[in-house]
Amino acid sequence: MDRRGVIAGLAGGAVSAAAGVGRTLAQDRPVKALAELRALGAEAYTYVLPLFEVASQRLRAQGLGLKPNTYLHRRELATPERREVTTPNLDTLYSSVFLDLSAPVAMTLPPTGGRYFSLALMDAWSNNFAVLHDEAAGRRSDAVVSYGPSQRLIPPLDAADMPHRPALPLAPTRHVWALARTYAGPDTLAQARRVQDQLKIRTLGELRPESAAPASPMPRRDDVEAVLSLCNTLMVEDAPLPGDGPLLKRLARIGVGPGLAFGQGLSPAEKQAVLEGARAALADLKAAKASKVVNGWRTPPADLGDFGTDYRVRAETAISGLAALPNREAMYFTTDAVLDGTAARRLRFAKGELPPVDAFWSVTLYEQALEGGLYLFDNPAKRYAIGSNSPDLRYAGRGLNQSLDVIVAPDPPVSALFRNNWLPCPRGPYKLVLRLYRPRPAALEGRWRLPTLS
Repeated sequence: MDRRGVIAGLAGGAVSAAAGVGRTLAQDRPVKALAELRALGAEAYTYVLPLFEVASQRLRAQGLGLKPNTYLHRRELATPERREVTTPNLDTLYSSVFLDLSAPVAMTLPPTGGRYFSLALMDAWSNNFAVLHDEAAGRRSDAVVSYGPSQRLIPPLDAADMPHRPALPLAPTRHVWALARTYAGPDTLAQARRVQDQLKIRTLGELRPESAAPASPMPRRDDVEAVLSLCNTLMVEDAPLPGDGPLLKRLARIGVGPGLAFGQGLSPAEKQAVLEGARAALADLKAAKASKVVNGWRTPPADLGDFGTDYRVRAETAISGLAALPNREAMYFTTDAVLDGTAARRLRFAKGELPPVDAFWSVTLYEQALEGGLYLFDNPAKRYAIGSNSPDLRYAGRGLNQSLDVIVAPDPPVSALFRNNWLPCPRGPYKLVLRLYRPRPAALEGRWRLPTLS
């Protein structure tokens, strides 16, 4: 069976299971342990949370008046005054679009002149099923993106119409979040904006009307009953993925699946047990236990951004780093401990241990707010990050044997020689995030040593 058949069969099987939910629970109720229902509630919430988070972003874009298949460009780099998102990226400008693939779309990827650029295509469950680049050696290239069933709605595409489009897998879901990142240093914003201006989308056919649009406004993440109920509706348009069948078979017992009624056949006490499990799952996911700590840095899981059936990592990422790129495109490392800026520290990239990348790397400092959010620290130097593209850094050694000391301190170094290596920090709590764009095998395979902070 092909991917479309699997998805259709999965949705149909889950709905069929719903018909027997009441009978099954009625028979099992005398022996069913509430602990089992709590566990199912935790599994269900962990499973659907990414679907909810991506849909929330899509609805927010609609609330701004943005139509499907239309880009929204962020034209400026983040500043300390902007606190819409935590740990904002200072390396790239974003261009975001929510695709409706009830008809295929053609996406234009402009030449970037060697500037870092990526266009991540995420399904409705937050998996990156493709990351596109400008591979056309200075010429415009086009990519056709489609969702399986929509292939039957229009005649075959004329190959002469877009001769340079790369071959792409079919999108797993009707709705896709496409997020373009274009490198933009403070002195190259104009060039980055020109790249953004050349990002185009063409819809190849008529879009179908939404048949299961999410309710507005969206519920809060901690309203677990509303989230579970809403996701049953969302799964009608954006079906579960083929590998989800075994889990959905279990979750049908509590009314979680495409088109099901959450809690159907449960007594009030049993439904309460399910909701208790869901709330416990949310608290547990916020603790971010999936990543490992190496040399004081929290490291990205191997399947980040392309999760498969690793529902735990997928849900944690939906809370702390929604839309994260897969490791092959970018790696993110965060200091595990909350640091204190009352004393100066030194971030040392040892001899020959500068980050191994094919694009660039950066270290960004974030002040921790009282509620726990991480935001850029406002400082007189207006310096919030240091990286491979920073001007006039002072290195030791040459070539592959170079080393680098980044001075993290509330006050500038006494020696003017190292002023460009200074990353200002607050006298209170902060964290560092190290980003590697297009990391080389040494980083991907764990052979590269993370820098020490002393």
